[in-house]
Amino acid sequence: MRQSEVALRVCFADKETIDMSSPVGHSLAGYLIYCCRVKGISVRREKVLFPAALLAANLPDLDFLPGFLVGRPNLYHHGISHSLGAVLVFSLFMTLGIQLLKKYSLIKNFLFFFIISCSHL
Repeated sequence: MRQSEVALRVCFADKETIDMSSPVGHSLAGYLIYCCRVKGISVRREKVLFPAALLAANLPDLDFLPGFLVGRPNLYHHGISHSLGAVLVFSLFMTLGIQLLKKYSLIKNFLFFFIISCSHL
């Protein structure tokens, strides 16, 4: 486990214990990268990037949801959503979505979302 991540001890009915990253840790990583990105951007424009940064930092962890449905939250975690290919695709979709809302630099936005999403690799 990375030192920058906050660890939670999660206990299940069968007494199986696992360590997992906290959404707070990923959100803080997204926030720090966001702070670096918004230097020089007007306050009105950054209202779009902040929620997008938090979403980008946490979206790969949604792979817990199918595991919760079968009673084993960690079953599908660290699968395809934590791969370089998924990070590239996710960054592309986030960049295109932000581009529809605000006219930012495509390259800067792609790198912004790519760096945030790489916290899951």
